[in-house]
Amino acid sequence: MNPKKVIFSDNTLWGLLNFRGTVIRHFIKKGYEVVIMAPEDEVSEMKAIAPSDLKFIPVKMERTTSNPFKDLSYLFRVIKIYRKEKPDYVFHYTIKPNIYGGYACRRLGVPYYLHVQGLGSAF
Repeated sequence: MNPKKVIFSDNTLWGLLNFRGTVIRHFIKKGYEVVIMAPEDEVSEMKAIAPSDLKFIPVKMERTTSNPFKDLSYLFRVIKIYRKEKPDYVFHYTIKPNIYGGYACRRLGVPYYLHVQGLGSAF
């Protein structure tokens, strides 16, 4: 029997590893196949390198744009990745992964969890 596969998706690799690293390691210890998915960090202060024991899928995403065409492009990339990976469960963090990743999971029938944190830049 293959181990269950979970995907962790965030809008930065640094944030995913820094804030979710303990949870990711817990899933690995429990025998899950863990995949992390995020854009490759561009800001030098937030540069991170994915650990070699994790499968990292870089996904192009414009974090701060409100351009609907770029967001739609991100949605199609996410759907393609989820179809290929066939996860048993997906954890989304931050706004764009929540919205577009949640929609992709719903379309594909994949169970998922949306996590909203902090107040963001609204305040």
